[in-house]
Amino acid sequence: MMKASPDCFAICEVRLYDGTGNPPVPADVVVKDGRIAAVEPPRKLNLTGTEKISGSGLSLAPGFVDVHSHSDRSLIKAPGADSKITQGITTEVVGNCGSSAFWTKPEDIHETLTETGLKGHWKDLQTYAAAVEEAHPAVNVGALCGHNTLRELVTGNVDRALTSSEMQQMKELLRESLEQGALGFSSGLIYFPGKYSDTDEVKELASVLRGSSKPYVTHMRSEGNQVLEALEEAFEIARSGSGKLQVSHIKATGPNNWGKAKTMAARIEEEQRNGLQIKADRYPYIFSHTSLLVSVPEPFNRIDGLTLQKQLQSSPERREELLQTMIKKGCIRGDWDNVICMNNDPQYRHFYGKPIETVAEALGLSVAELYVKFLTDYPRGGSAAYKTMLEENLHFFLSHDWCTPGTDASAIPMDGSMGLCHPRGFGTFPAFYQIAKKYAPVESVIRRMTSDPARFFNIFDRGLVKAGLAADLVLFDEETLSGQATLDNPTALSQGIAKVFVNGHLAYSAEEPSWRSYHGKFLKVKN
Repeated sequence: MMKASPDCFAICEVRLYDGTGNPPVPADVVVKDGRIAAVEPPRKLNLTGTEKISGSGLSLAPGFVDVHSHSDRSLIKAPGADSKITQGITTEVVGNCGSSAFWTKPEDIHETLTETGLKGHWKDLQTYAAAVEEAHPAVNVGALCGHNTLRELVTGNVDRALTSSEMQQMKELLRESLEQGALGFSSGLIYFPGKYSDTDEVKELASVLRGSSKPYVTHMRSEGNQVLEALEEAFEIARSGSGKLQVSHIKATGPNNWGKAKTMAARIEEEQRNGLQIKADRYPYIFSHTSLLVSVPEPFNRIDGLTLQKQLQSSPERREELLQTMIKKGCIRGDWDNVICMNNDPQYRHFYGKPIETVAEALGLSVAELYVKFLTDYPRGGSAAYKTMLEENLHFFLSHDWCTPGTDASAIPMDGSMGLCHPRGFGTFPAFYQIAKKYAPVESVIRRMTSDPARFFNIFDRGLVKAGLAADLVLFDEETLSGQATLDNPTALSQGIAKVFVNGHLAYSAEEPSWRSYHGKFLKVKN
């Protein structure tokens, strides 16, 4: 049986990657009262009476920082954070893609991204932070304030421009969130109601970031045919704010757009030279995972999910209209053979990770008929993985120093009790490491997993192994570190993670993977 960490202990004879990007060095690291007390060469410290953990043959790094998480509500229901802690993640940034758990009303919570079905809602960041801390999660959490959430609170799900009064109200809510410690401002311009907004609306809101060092974080308006235009829009919005931009899960989807990856990278680096601070995150897989709604063609793509589902449930004519549209136009995210069923409903669970064509055939339906059935009957419309990315581009993006890992997933239990997930949920960081180290020294890759994202989001007491900082640490085998999760086995634990410490407490050990301690904190950043 694992036991809680003592107030003072030492991890001895490790190969230390301190998070700065410097080459590794042999070291002993002493932790006391939740913080790093000393970092010295082996056997230089007097450790008499100090409990020692052998790190011989292993490497030690700062805890990994997941800048693109959707654990907003799942961490409160399942604070053990199995999918994250087991891959070395000690800090999560939630509130991504324009959706935050605060400033919400119960009737506005759709959970189209996570499918957890959780309905928790909080009136502001302060009350949300209190709920997180009351849940005692195993990992640290910081939150962005989401554009979609603010817009839905103020205007509802309506396809129109904001009034000046509504804009002022949204700006005040964003300003209050930042004053209460939000890490930045996020958008999801492919989702509702963000897709109803124009560039000027988001620029005006981003102007609240001026004078701070907090970033604008965006799931861009397009990652396909208009990806270059969407990237330019992101630059423009960031310039209206703090001058800091985080591009979420950077990609160019669909064969027609694969050739745009190099232009995207070139434009990012040009804007960096012009003064913008830009990072991008990416999960190391070539299939995405999101709502089935993003595949709906015109004219249905301007109808939010709940409204569309109500129309389909109440009108056979509306279902037939959508069916004929799908037959005629197909999936706007590519061919149906690239769409993978990811629904967690018990009656469809055995189809999880299977091509939607296989599922349709097994149910005696055409793909278009199955699609309409999911949107009509399945809670929140269901979700799918879309294999629309190019392996070569994945490696290309991960080869860049400005690209950091992000799971784009919720923290969920390893036993499947809150559903299954895309393999990125359990495997992103080790899999990112395996690819990125082909193009850069390990110490540089570790920096991109730790101090780079921590600094970008102004979390300055984490991300480095340095005396005085919080003791978030990962003890790992750099030779075997790898992600094992697949579509067939999406909850497989990563290899090579030996122990994880959060705020100076052992939180995970490969010796007993289900054991957990709960010492995560809610992280706030001052303006």
